Amino acid sequence: MGVPGVGPVTALSVWAAIDDPGRFARSSSVGAYLGLTPRPYASGEVDRSGRISKCGDREVRTHLYEAANVLLTRIRKPSALQDWGLRIARRSGFKKAKVAVARKLSIVLHRMWRDGSEFSRSPADAAHTRLLSTGANAAPRVRPRRDEGQSKVVPWNAAPTTGGRRRTPH
Repeated sequence: MGVPGVGPVTALSVWAAIDDPGRFARSSSVGAYLGLTPRPYASGEVDRSGRISKCGDREVRTHLYEAANVLLTRIRKPSALQDWGLRIARRSGFKKAKVAVARKLSIVLHRMWRDGSEFSRSPADAAHTRLLSTGANAAPRVRPRRDEGQSKVVPWNAAPTTGGRRRTPH
């Protein structure tokens, strides 16, 4: 229930549907098990993805869809998952975005259950949590980079600075 939009009913229905998280070798298989992946259509030269397959438990799909709706429309604290879903909504429509976020929620819930980890709102928080859970050094990765003729170490995810002038490709 640490995931935004997921309440006790959704968490319990996913828990009951999956039963044992060790059944799935990969968390991405949970979306297919619950019927939240596109159904392929292939005939002759036509090969396209269609609607969701609707295999699996209908109630769990409904609960995940509602949780995705809440995440995309009601939750005010931003998260990487919400941003991802809103980008899909702008590109493909809100209904498809809710199904995509529902699939991603099933994957996240399975991974959290399997690892015993907690939900993080940003990818950087997730990487930091993984570092801490594996026992590795928690210091952020840095790589040396020459920045405007000066030799200094900057974080690996820092945006390059241009120093006020535009760089042209060679």
